[in-house]
Amino acid sequence: MNVVEYLVEKCDADIEQVGSVMFDGETIDGAPPIWCAAAAGYLPIVKFLVKAGTEVKASFWCVLRGAGGGATQDIVHSTRTRRLTA
Repeated sequence: MNVVEYLVEKCDADIEQVGSVMFDGETIDGAPPIWCAAAAGYLPIVKFLVKAGTEVKASFWCVLRGAGGGATQDIVHSTRTRRLTA
């Protein structure tokens, strides 16, 4: 988490930058950071990205899509109830 905070807060990393990620043996193109965090089950990073200003409307669907790829139930529950404040 410290690395994510550093990249966003100190290096001005683009929290909406999409890229390609290898997930469960498949390459997924166009995956935003919040999708990657959700798919990997990292609820603290999902919360941090939302707090940092990730576009919630678009990200909400990305998180749900990512949740199907192995995210924890906490992430699915948090996104469905919109309780994404840190």
